[in-house]
Amino acid sequence: MISRWMRPALAAVLGLVPLVAHADDYDEFRIPAHRVMGWDGSLSTFGYRNSSTADTPMGSSADRNRAIQGQGGTRFSWLSDSDPRTTQVFGFVGAGLGETHASNDFTSPSLAQTISHRDRFGIEAWQIFLSHRSYPWAMPLGFSVSVLATGDYQQDWPHQEQAAYDILVSNSTMQRLSGEHWLYRTAVQDAASVGIGRVRDATGVYEAHVLESRLLEARALARPLSADARRQLAEIFYLRSDYESFRERPAKSLWERIESLLREDGAVADSGLDAHAIQRAGEAAVFGGQTSDGLPQSPVLRLRGEHLAAVLSDQHTHLLSRDDVSIFSQVTLSGVPQPPVTVDGHSESSLSSDEVMAGGQAEYHRPLGSHWQLDAFGQALTSVRKEEDGFQVSTNGTASTLISDRLVARAGWIQQRSTSRDVSSDVILDDSWRWRFFVSASYYLEDHLEVQGAISDDQLHQRIPLIVFGSPLPSTVYQRNQQFSLALTYRFMGSFAAPGLMAAENLAGPR
Repeated sequence: MISRWMRPALAAVLGLVPLVAHADDYDEFRIPAHRVMGWDGSLSTFGYRNSSTADTPMGSSADRNRAIQGQGGTRFSWLSDSDPRTTQVFGFVGAGLGETHASNDFTSPSLAQTISHRDRFGIEAWQIFLSHRSYPWAMPLGFSVSVLATGDYQQDWPHQEQAAYDILVSNSTMQRLSGEHWLYRTAVQDAASVGIGRVRDATGVYEAHVLESRLLEARALARPLSADARRQLAEIFYLRSDYESFRERPAKSLWERIESLLREDGAVADSGLDAHAIQRAGEAAVFGGQTSDGLPQSPVLRLRGEHLAAVLSDQHTHLLSRDDVSIFSQVTLSGVPQPPVTVDGHSESSLSSDEVMAGGQAEYHRPLGSHWQLDAFGQALTSVRKEEDGFQVSTNGTASTLISDRLVARAGWIQQRSTSRDVSSDVILDDSWRWRFFVSASYYLEDHLEVQGAISDDQLHQRIPLIVFGSPLPSTVYQRNQQFSLALTYRFMGSFAAPGLMAAENLAGPR
């Protein structure tokens, strides 16, 4: 016999089964095969020059600043995407040079001082990213590998001169400082995983549904689309972002293909796609306005599927820093120069770190009809090498509701727990726990009411060593931040009249 305490819970679970098990357009959606490639380059320059003066009872001063900077780079990307496999390649190389000048002259009845600073610098950066995901069989067993390599190089050559003259006693000081600084950072991160389950981006299904609903509402369609036309329309919306990364003005080509699809399906009304229908189709969700391509765009990502995988990740970082400093100073007392003092310094440091972790991750995404979206993700990793001892556990989840294009609300959490210990010294390097809970909502009723509200609660507990005289001492940090916001706008009345051009309107009347 089922306990009376279990009956409500069992009824709730059984009530959710049809929502989860019911097959809908999101379940049937498959990623259309497509490829996109792009290669571009850029050159830019930046500069400024300004000056200012000031007179005060203490004295007068003049400031002058100028700078010039130039940079250039090139970027390459290639994507091959389909339902069984996805391959992505991205590369970037960039460099820049610049120079800044700043000076200040100050004069008072007893002191004259001049300070000038010049800095020349150069920057270089590169990035390479490769990833491949494949589902080679009919069963949802997939493999993925990825490699990310980055390099950031900075060089800096500062030079500063300072001179001060005491008018009353004829003493002066002159100092020059010059240096060279180098900072090179290189990092390589690779990961591999094997898992069961598929997660697809089915946002295009929702956007196609919104477009169909809006065109039916505007009577541009005589009837709902056929199942095949609705599937092709969702595929066009899926390709939308990749196509827009290729074309700078994609709207005309997207609309041409969509109109052709609607006419081939025979759903276009005799009146056709008039201006009112096209403008209604491109209204942005929640706060009005128009989207850049004139097509509906979901404010919520509509992912569909679940995935459970074993993960192995490795990250190698190398940091090289070098500093050369030269200081020259000389003092003049009563007009007699004193022996100059020169100080030269050099320092160099190199640091390499490796972090190898293994574990598992799981994610769950479910659109519940047109209005609800549930998303959850969790990951647990532990150190693999014997020199390290630690783990990382993170979870996050969001429930979103989108009622037509008027109301969007979200509620969710983010949680991170991590520990790290140096095995050789038995010192706790990190022991932290972070938690965030949030709720937000946006509601918009055209021409009348607009409401935005949000609350969040952030907490941090962290235990890290505090180095005092070379010895680590335990220290604990606790932080909590609670925030809320609420904005309300209501238009009580309004009217519009343009005799001979547009019909008079008021907010209380029909549209």
